Order: sequence, then structure tokens, then C-alpha cells
Amino acid sequence: MRLPPRQLLLPLLPAEGCPAMTAHLSVLRAPPVTEDHLFPNLPDLDPRMVRLPQAQLLARWRKTADAQLETALSDFDKVLLDGGDVPGAARDAIDVVVHWARDSTRSLSTPEGTEIVRGLVRQQAVAAWHARSEEVVERAGHDPDAVDRHLRLFVGMSYEAAARGYAAIVARAV
Repeated sequence: MRLPPRQLLLPLLPAEGCPAMTAHLSVLRAPPVTEDHLFPNLPDLDPRMVRLPQAQLLARWRKTADAQLETALSDFDKVLLDGGDVPGAARDAIDVVVHWARDSTRSLSTPEGTEIVRGLVRQQAVAAWHARSEEVVERAGHDPDAVDRHLRLFVGMSYEAAARGYAAIVARAV
């Protein structure tokens, strides 16, 4: 199908400055998702100005996260040893850990960090981790260690983001 020349489409678009036009153009101009979005370069928040999560709370979160991770990996290993659906088990393990992390980091979010990662930064990070997860699921049959590496990286990133005040990059709808 051949599209009409651009000049013919322009009268159909909303006027410049129109909120609908601005929203559509911002989506069109968004940079592609890359691996750099896995670990966005975010400014340090000043602990004198921002109430970061307490060390004890972070330590408790990390201990629970590691337990969740080990349980998910143990379930994955059982399927691997039984000769079951390895990609399906990889997806299940990733889903369990990611959903748990997204739910559990909500309480670790700071308003300042949430404001900085709101919108495109968070969307790109979520999309990048999702794309990486899909790659890991595809490789799981011939590289089962990829699941372990991916989940440990995700839990580590989640912990670091929370410690720096940016738990909102992981958290579900803060």
C-alpha cells in the first residue's frame, strides 16, 4: 500500500501546540530502547535533603529478595533436571522474581526519585528488562545459567536503585 505524500497528510494532523499532537510527537520521537536503559545514569540524591530507605529495611528486603530468587531458581532447576519445558520454567522463574520485586519495592520509593524516573526513563527501563528477559527465555534451553545471571542482575539492580532512592524504576505503580 502506498501512502499519500506528506503534504496531503498535514491538514489531517491536529494544529501545532495541541496537547494531542504533542503527546503523539513525544511518542514518535522517543529514542529506541537499548541496553543502557537497564541501568539508567541517574543523579545521586542528597541524603541530607531526601529521606532514603533505612539500611535495616534495605538489608531485610535484600535477604527476602535472595530467598525469593533461590526459590525461583530451585523450581527452575527441578524442571531442568526432570527434562520439562525449560523456556516455560525460565519464564515462570523470571515472572516470580520480577513481580515480587515490583510489588515489594513500592514501600522503598522516595517522592524525589519517583519524580525523576517518571515517564520515559521508567518506561525504557521496564522495556529493556522485559526485552532482556525474553532473550533469556529464548536461550534458556541451551544456556540455563542465563536465567540465574539475569535474575541476580535484576535483583542487584533493584537493590541498588532502592538504596539510591530510585525504587520507582522497578516498583509497580508507585
